[in-house]
Amino acid sequence: MAVNIPSTLLLIDKTLTAQNLYTAATFSQVNTSTTAVYDTVTGTYAQPVAILHTFNVVLLNTEYNSQEEEVYNVTANIMILPQNISFAPDVDQVYTIGDQKWIVSRLSLSPQNSLWEITLGRK
Repeated sequence: MAVNIPSTLLLIDKTLTAQNLYTAATFSQVNTSTTAVYDTVTGTYAQPVAILHTFNVVLLNTEYNSQEEEVYNVTANIMILPQNISFAPDVDQVYTIGDQKWIVSRLSLSPQNSLWEITLGRK
């Protein structure tokens, strides 16, 4: 019997929500253009547009004074269900969780796009 990944992910999402295990996070994605747009009225170039993504994460653990990543004093591991995000996670992105800024240092996507496992760092 094959596992129906999409329906299983929906069930997991409902369970995490019901048990209040999600933490809200945000990511500001700057949409840069290859050509600068000059406004003749103001005499300025248009600023890049930022898209604010809000999504849910599950905080798995936090390590203080971590030696795992030489450049970070604090590391955390999170998981994100792919249906909860509208962007592609990548290394060096900055997520805001609570009031803290975290930098993505490592990530992996489980088979069949079922789960993002991400390691974050903070100085």
